[in-house]
Amino acid sequence: MKKEYVADLSALCGAERFTFSEGKAKGIDAVRLYNGKLDLTVILDRCMDIFRLFYRGISVSYISKNGLVSPHLTGSEAYPFFSSFDAGFMYTCGLDNIGEPEIKDGRILPRHGSISYLPAENVRVETEEFNGEYGLSLKGCMKFTALFGQKLLLKREIRLWYLKDELEIRDEIINEGYTEEGYLLMYHTNIGYPVLDENAVLFVASKATHGISEIYDCSHFQTFESPSAGRAEEVYRHDLKSGKGAKAILKNKNFSLGFYFDAKDFPYMLEWKSMACGDYVLGLEPVTTPMPEKIFRILKPGQVDKYSLIWKFSEEV
Repeated sequence: MKKEYVADLSALCGAERFTFSEGKAKGIDAVRLYNGKLDLTVILDRCMDIFRLFYRGISVSYISKNGLVSPHLTGSEAYPFFSSFDAGFMYTCGLDNIGEPEIKDGRILPRHGSISYLPAENVRVETEEFNGEYGLSLKGCMKFTALFGQKLLLKREIRLWYLKDELEIRDEIINEGYTEEGYLLMYHTNIGYPVLDENAVLFVASKATHGISEIYDCSHFQTFESPSAGRAEEVYRHDLKSGKGAKAILKNKNFSLGFYFDAKDFPYMLEWKSMACGDYVLGLEPVTTPMPEKIFRILKPGQVDKYSLIWKFSEEV
């Protein structure tokens, strides 16, 4: 970036905070981040999850027919999960549950857990320069606590660099309590049209693939069909190869998206494939446990677990 040409760097790469003013999203605080190629909306009242994401003006995220729903409505009798799940580009699942709702120790654990309903605290935008490059990060934390129960802190950082084709998430889960605590974690990344259509092909660095929905034909996980009314969803679990690097790449004729993370952190990735009219979506979901089995990771008092995810976008196939 040649700063001498620019009066205000936020004209090229920056952040804007705002509040939704109507509908089911009324009152939700959010931040728009942009870097000249990527433009995304981060929902501060929903675990700093990423709702809309555009790359060079192309919509990447899948938004459900519910649209964005305030956490004040979510989970109520009028707005249970399927009436309030907005999806968005990234929806955080955990830390108490993933998958089907459960009752544990007399407490109802909602579908995909409670963490996504928590608002962020200590939110701030920081800018930095490195080797002539200009970037910014959005930082905040979510307190996951209970009386006579856990005291966990999720610290999140979302990073962008000017004109870079990538987006990075850095998370820390910290046990601030005095006893061991367990948690589950899954990043529910949702990709929609026009990045997803019948021209798309998925490549996964997997050792094995398992069908965990009613449709068990794993030969269909790589390809995608045109929408059809009422078609059943498909869910697969990929047991990933070890090491860092691209664990999933979605390619289309004019666009490709690479998903990079360490299999040490996420040995598994779920794939949610829905080819139904109006519910046309691909979910790529790195997860800490071999779903549908739920194995909690244990944090000792004071212990910190760190996670990093990188999405790389490109117009080249």
